[in-house]
Order: sequence, then structure tokens, then C-alpha cells
Amino acid sequence: AHGAVCYVTPHVTPVWTNFIFSDFEKLPFFGGKETALRETSIYGVMVTTTIHGKWQKFSLGLFVNTVVNSLVMLSLPFFVIQLILLRCLGFLSEIYMGAKRSVLDVSENFYAALM
Repeated sequence: AHGAVCYVTPHVTPVWTNFIFSDFEKLPFFGGKETALRETSIYGVMVTTTIHGKWQKFSLGLFVNTVVNSLVMLSLPFFVIQLILLRCLGFLSEIYMGAKRSVLDVSENFYAALM
């Protein structure tokens, strides 16, 4: 694995936990002079996580290797198609080979279109 790797492992507490919220509130019925205590109990399961990380430094050799391999893999389809077109299609291959070997002179071949 290259780059930053992060593993998250949840640990679930098997017992129910509770949390009590206490809040004082001014009652609007009496001009704000009276207060009330409101308690809310919340029950649930506590979940905690532990995070482990690993950081690796940049490797110039690995970067160059990846770029070169990518360029080789990207040019491979071109050579395969060229091999099929120029060698494996019989008479059509002769036509494609002749077209590939011919020199294109725009001023000579398209003189009428240029004028």
C-alpha cells in the first residue's frame, strides 16, 4: 500500500448508557420571574473508534516507474492496431501499407483546392 492508509476499528460498549440533560427555563406566563427545571434522559449504546494511520514519504523512483509504465501501456493499443491493420488483413493490409508509405505533398496533390 502506498500513500496514506487509515484503519477505523469501532469498539461497541455492550451495555446501555444514559446521559441526562438539565436545563433551566424561564416561564413566560409569569413575566419571566418563574423558572422550571427540565431534565431529559437519553439512552443508547456508546460507540468509540480507534484510528491507526501510516504515512509514507514520496519516492521519486516509484513515481518515474509509474509514469514510464503508464506511457508504455497507453501506447500499446496503437501498436496492436497498427500490427493488425498492416499485417493481418490481407489485401486491405496492402492498401493501408501503400497509404502509409506514400509521401503527401499538399501543393502537388491539392493544387486545385488551394487556388
